[in-house]
Amino acid sequence: MTSQTVSQIVLLLGVVLSAFGAYGSYHYGKLEEAENKRESDKAQNELKTQIKELQANTSQISDKADLIFQALKVKTEIWMEVEMKNVPAGITDYLLLLFASDKGRISGKVRIKGSENVASFSTTANNSVPVAVRNLWLPKEGQYKIPTIMEFAVTEKTEPDASLSIYTQGFIWSRGQEPH
Repeated sequence: MTSQTVSQIVLLLGVVLSAFGAYGSYHYGKLEEAENKRESDKAQNELKTQIKELQANTSQISDKADLIFQALKVKTEIWMEVEMKNVPAGITDYLLLLFASDKGRISGKVRIKGSENVASFSTTANNSVPVAVRNLWLPKEGQYKIPTIMEFAVTEKTEPDASLSIYTQGFIWSRGQEPH
């Protein structure tokens, strides 16, 4: 065997080994790619399952939140204003008010505009017993708010077409006097 023949055999052997190496790389690359795709599909399916569970939980939470919000719906109060012209402005501590209805019972709240002090009234209880409504004190001015504006809100009516009448029973001065 000549050196050229040995060289050709080595070269042929190298080509065959290269072919086996290329085929092995291709074959095992495909196997690895298939394994990666299988793991990726599995992970995607798990994520889809988790998303469906989260959507179901979110839906349940949303339904529960809707129920809570429905339970907590607060009536919007409409406060009506009346300027109190028959009480001395700037010195009246409390207004004494009577509430009457032409039919049925009317309940509600009353306050002086801007005040946090709210009193409740009912035409069945406060048609003869007055409600004392505290006036709004302005410390910087050293007096009560002028003009005195009373606000009231009706919260309940037993008769839908009943009308409310508000009368002043008197007032209490800052000196504790009760001029009527």
